Amino acid sequence: MIFIHARWADEEQTMIRAERGDGRVVFIPPEPGNADYRLLVQGDGASPPVVIAPATAADTD
Repeated sequence: MIFIHARWADEEQTMIRAERGDGRVVFIPPEPGNADYRLLVQGDGASPPVVIAPATAADTD
């Protein structure tokens, strides 16, 4: 599973909206114990970590 883009889903930074390489969107809590979160921020050796962009205005409305 490769993540290609991620942004905060809210201004409080309680959830990350991440897009996978296959186009699916998943929501990931920013918890170090969460395997998807670790993969997102650390990469997997074959794919680099993803920078989490700020939430957009549409996300916070």
